[in-house]
Amino acid sequence: MSHFQTFEQLERASRIEHGTEIAPGVVIARRSFVFGALASGAALLTACQSSSATKLVRVSDNERALEDFVHALRPRARALVAAAEPDEERYLEHAARALARLQAPEVGVEGLEAGKWNMKSRCHFRPIAVFEMRLAPGARLELHDHRDYNGVLSCVAGSVRCANFDIIGDVAAARAQSGDTPFRVARISEQTLRPGDVSTLARAVRNLHELEAGPEGAVLYDAFTYFEAAAGSHTVVLGARLADSPGHYEARWAAG
Repeated sequence: MSHFQTFEQLERASRIEHGTEIAPGVVIARRSFVFGALASGAALLTACQSSSATKLVRVSDNERALEDFVHALRPRARALVAAAEPDEERYLEHAARALARLQAPEVGVEGLEAGKWNMKSRCHFRPIAVFEMRLAPGARLELHDHRDYNGVLSCVAGSVRCANFDIIGDVAAARAQSGDTPFRVARISEQTLRPGDVSTLARAVRNLHELEAGPEGAVLYDAFTYFEAAAGSHTVVLGARLADSPGHYEARWAAG
């Protein structure tokens, strides 16, 4: 199961009506055109363009800030993806500082059912996509692998527990296995994110994580940089802790 859409799916969804649920908990939210820093680049407006080209909608300061973030980061992202030896950690540090400065949207977790979460695509210009995630109190996003893309998670309201894992051993071989074949993962970090806190994941390290909202719920921004247009997330079923190695667990890929 994939929670975060591939770039190919995001671009196809640009032709779908606002509010359409394209996967469980994943909703399309976009405007007709962009006003602000991005408005000067007509070629960049495509991903935020509605199916109706005749209706113009004024954007909020929050929406403009998200688009400005993507516009400013995009040259670095394109250079990163094109590099023979990309320095992902340096790139992620830069992206994390910029994303942490963004303010929370006006709407929080009001209206979400207990234990539920949803996610909206806010802006996507290759190779960057930004999602806005809302988690009701206690909502949990199970462990998943961000394959062929990296990301920054920023908490802008509430709190969320974020635990990161690494695949142990041959990562490529583990990813090629079927759901019936176990592999090992190691919990390498766990933190509670509050407004202004960020967590990063690169393609080779910290790439698996699970999230659980605190008692007040959480609102998050996820900024992902895709090295492959078909990159997506893959859910991991976490098994028993292994007695021979502290912090290591048996794991399998979820079916579907």
